[in-house]
Amino acid sequence: MGIDMLHVLNKFFARFFIVFLCCCFISPLLAQEPEPENSGTAIKNTSGDVYRFEQNKSGMPVFTQVLRWTDSPGVLYYEVTLKTTSERVIFRNRRTDTAELEIQLEPGAYQYKVFAYNLLGALEQESEWIDVEIKQAHLPVIRSISPSRLYIEDEDFRFEVNGSGFSQDAEIYFQSASGLIRRNVKPISITDTKISFNFTNPEIFLGPVYRLIVKDKSGLQDISSDFIVKFRKPVDFYVGATYTPWSPLTDEWYLQLWNKKFYPLGFTGEVGLIFYKSAFGYIGTEFRTTYRKTVLDDSSTLVNDMKIDNSTFLFSLNLVYEWWFVRKCSLFLKAGAGVAWSLFYTEDSRKYFSLDPMYTVGLGLRVKPVKYLYIDIGLYLDQLLNTTTKPLGILPEIGIGFRY
Repeated sequence: MGIDMLHVLNKFFARFFIVFLCCCFISPLLAQEPEPENSGTAIKNTSGDVYRFEQNKSGMPVFTQVLRWTDSPGVLYYEVTLKTTSERVIFRNRRTDTAELEIQLEPGAYQYKVFAYNLLGALEQESEWIDVEIKQAHLPVIRSISPSRLYIEDEDFRFEVNGSGFSQDAEIYFQSASGLIRRNVKPISITDTKISFNFTNPEIFLGPVYRLIVKDKSGLQDISSDFIVKFRKPVDFYVGATYTPWSPLTDEWYLQLWNKKFYPLGFTGEVGLIFYKSAFGYIGTEFRTTYRKTVLDDSSTLVNDMKIDNSTFLFSLNLVYEWWFVRKCSLFLKAGAGVAWSLFYTEDSRKYFSLDPMYTVGLGLRVKPVKYLYIDIGLYLDQLLNTTTKPLGILPEIGIGFRY
């Protein structure tokens, strides 16, 4: 009896000890508060403007938009409910195994809610209603451009693109066959059916063939037919007359005799041919004839008070460079060489001739106020290379001419 009683007591204390240990370890766990239903990282929209498009049999684009949100760890799958902002339900509880869903929607404002289910298939997290906007995509179609050839000489630099599906925020640029892109040429107006330009500097298009590209924000685009800017005439011819007084600068012996600072009687005729034109300038050649008259009549500088009447004709062939930095105004540079024929009459009717080499350089502005008329304002340096004297002079110039 005593042994049985001891055995019963041992079993009781053993069980009590096991229960006590379980209570010590399990009770703190039971005392913890349950986690909220929406624990973890909040689901947020990461869609942005994510979409793709394909063309159907009729050539029209069919868009597929992609809804994306932040992925959560331990999620087995998601369900998505989509509605319009006017509470019209598009679909409910559409299942996806990834944190994105492909849809096809008309343009408009929508809201969607995401439900995340854990590995046990229980609802783990539910997002707030997330706003998403499906923007209207435009399919630009270029039907025609006008003109396809634009000539610099016509001075009409309007350019129009006709079609449909043009939007104000479309990307519009010109691209050459070699890949050169002109993005800084902006249209003056854009409507749904027409894009209008008025080029301020059409010379930048000289040379290659370009095409206009209209690219919508959606990625849809269209490319025009060929467009080229060129000169109607490959060469220009001009003839003009200028007033060119003369002021001597150097040669000590010459200045002792012809000691006036300014000789007003001087005229020049010019005939030129521009044979190369580009966006970087025009190059040509020019034949120039100048006549000037200088009279030595200051008795204080003369031996025996002799008077000398000097007429000089200068003939030069020049290289010409024009840079048309604005529409009707260019900077010109000229340099050339030739001969100077001088005729001297003395007071006692003696006559002397002199034929000498010479050179000339000049620069100035050439303005075209109307189509065929030009005006020159320039400054030249001429020097005669006589064996005894080498007079260097400055010649201001103002002239007018005809250019075709």
